[in-house]
Amino acid sequence: MHESVATTLVMPVINALTPKVSLEERVDNRECHINADNDLAAVNVWLDKHKGNTKTHATYKKEAERLLLWCVYIRGLTLTQLKVEDFVAYFDFLKSPPKDWCITRRELRCGRGSHKWRPFLGPLNQAGFTLAVRSLNSMMNFLVTANYLKFNPIKLTNKSKNFTQTLEEQKYNVWSRMLEEDEWQAVQRALEFLPESNDRQVGNKIRTQFLFAMLYFLGLRIHELASHTWNAFRYLENRWYFFVKGKGGKLAHIPVHDQLLSFVKIYRIHIRKNPLPEADDTDRLLVSKRSKKPLSIRQIFSLVKNVGKIAAQYFDGNPLKQQKLLRLSPHWLRHLLASHLDKAAVPAIMIQSILRHSSLDITNIYMHSEELLKHQEIQKLAMRVSPKLQQAGSENSSVTLTISLTKGSVCNELSLLKLLDAIEQVILKNRIWEAQEKNREQLLTRYRKLYRYKQPLVFYYILFNVGEEEANFIRSAIVNEAGIRLFGCEIIMLAPEKMLQSAYSMTPGYN
Repeated sequence: MHESVATTLVMPVINALTPKVSLEERVDNRECHINADNDLAAVNVWLDKHKGNTKTHATYKKEAERLLLWCVYIRGLTLTQLKVEDFVAYFDFLKSPPKDWCITRRELRCGRGSHKWRPFLGPLNQAGFTLAVRSLNSMMNFLVTANYLKFNPIKLTNKSKNFTQTLEEQKYNVWSRMLEEDEWQAVQRALEFLPESNDRQVGNKIRTQFLFAMLYFLGLRIHELASHTWNAFRYLENRWYFFVKGKGGKLAHIPVHDQLLSFVKIYRIHIRKNPLPEADDTDRLLVSKRSKKPLSIRQIFSLVKNVGKIAAQYFDGNPLKQQKLLRLSPHWLRHLLASHLDKAAVPAIMIQSILRHSSLDITNIYMHSEELLKHQEIQKLAMRVSPKLQQAGSENSSVTLTISLTKGSVCNELSLLKLLDAIEQVILKNRIWEAQEKNREQLLTRYRKLYRYKQPLVFYYILFNVGEEEANFIRSAIVNEAGIRLFGCEIIMLAPEKMLQSAYSMTPGYN
């Protein structure tokens, strides 16, 4: 039934352990829709469905093999006998496999024929655990659909939460891996200033910049970048396209950005090729200049991580952004492309086509342009109650600044807006305060009317948890800032149960 040895799962033997059950025992199931009469044959039918995708097949095969070995050597049950409790026990096993089930990387290189071979390198981290659960859930669902099994017990385990995320949950998870504008600028700065003091560094810089351009402008997955060749670039109808065979073997073509083509030319010249890709060039895209061997996925990943480490250094004093950039991975650039296309008002259906998503629901996970609009709109709301930071036993916790401005001969509305920005973003920065008049447009309208009758503009700020000395400093700074912009300014400070009544005035001489 299975002609290809490469896709067939043959159960390995774990030396020093005794099998408790055989997975090749015949299962009498006449209503089964696949040609399989035992567990091993049924799993191989499922694996054969994915033999066109090397990466997926390898992952599924590894996870299926681990489960079946656990069934044979520990649980002593076949797939048809497994219950919810069995899968709960297996998932606990994945997070803490016994030492006699683990092997070192060095021993792993000895191959499966070695008596030391074992299926684990150690406990699975969260990403590996989630991948294992997803893989086995896929297998069990297939066997249920094929009527080989009656039910998928994984659905009743708490671990199902790890792989049954809603689209909204996925959106929030993606958002945490979306580069903000200053972070993206830091990444580009890191790329721009990679060292180039010798030939090796120059080569690394050119190759790394080409790598990032490919990931960003084409939205490629890392295995797609690692596996494709130069003839994936094709010139059709006076335009360049990149033809890609992606996830699930899907074929697609992506328009090539003009700037990406510039990176392509520079990199190809560096590796001693003609500037533009050629139809008969079957060399891999990313290779080592010395050995000419294609870069592995791990090597590509390492290049991206290195740029993330450099970019993190630009955020000295901001540990959150540093930690985020240290987690930078190739797939983040795919997220970033989707987000930037969305912000550029590219239609969602076109973004779906460029990213090769199976549905618009998946595309929407990566789109956040509406968040800015929502943030702006919600600021229109207000409460009459103001937050006040108070200390126990302290009554004097707030000060009201009453600011009275008179307009000089060259003052205009822009001068007023600049003064407000200076007060709120510089002078009152890192302090707790509230503006009594939050709508600047209304403030400007009142300013126009008052100036017509040559009356002063009066507005208020409340400062919380400030002492008299600090309040005097703020008052003086505001008066000085107003003077720079040629306003006459008078400020009265009022504190609860105590009138400071400190008036400080400064009027331009030519007013």
